[in-house]
Amino acid sequence: MSARARNDLINGDPDALTVSAVALRWGFGHLGRFGAACQEWYGEPPSHTLRRWKGTQPGAIREPPHKSRTAGMTFSAKLRR
Repeated sequence: MSARARNDLINGDPDALTVSAVALRWGFGHLGRFGAACQEWYGEPPSHTLRRWKGTQPGAIREPPHKSRTAGMTFSAKLRR
């Protein structure tokens, strides 16, 4: 999952934005893979990210302290970032 997609989820309004819209905007054509990538890289599904970060300041990307952004990524996934 790209940092830009995660930023959209963090700063998006869950009442107006969908996970599907974010995935498609950033080039993820397979929504199941997008969800699986979010779970693997950030430890939560994208829908949780969208709801959990409601009300944070724009640009405030927060990373879970226990997970590296690239941990477990395939080579092709790293290239997409």
